[in-house]
Amino acid sequence: MVSNTPNSLATEHLPMFISGPGETDIFFNAIVVIVILAIMVVGALYFTLHALPEKMAHRINSNQIQLISVMCLVALFTHNNYIFIGALLLAAVRLPDWSTPLNSIAKSLEGQAEKDRVEAPVDSHQGVEPPMVESERVETPMVAPEGVEPPMVEPAPESSALAEQLKGN
Repeated sequence: MVSNTPNSLATEHLPMFISGPGETDIFFNAIVVIVILAIMVVGALYFTLHALPEKMAHRINSNQIQLISVMCLVALFTHNNYIFIGALLLAAVRLPDWSTPLNSIAKSLEGQAEKDRVEAPVDSHQGVEPPMVESERVETPMVAPEGVEPPMVEPAPESSALAEQLKGN
């Protein structure tokens, strides 16, 4: 049975945070509320800190936004600080854009090649030597074993289609 009288060994004056038997512990309830609020504030700060590189990348309109976002998520779930620092550095340091100038150069060269292709006549073979016909080739002597005659290569007939095309140009 619980009595409302204090123990005889207790002092006459009890501090405010000690509640009597059967009363609500106000100090305990206040500490519970303060701890819950502190956990929520620390959690919000933690998530804000992990979103910092992503916000920086969006602010400067970085090309690596997706990479930075993935690195932030991996760092958040694995608690690997080096990944977070890498994402922070990647967001803070502006990397040069190599693809835009290279694409521009490629498009310019493609346009120039198309322009040269249109300007050049189809039948012109300036500076290009025609391929050699079999009759124009120089025969090199082949060394054959004793008693065996080397095969002779016969020249191509002059009436072939290739010879006629070459004579026509």
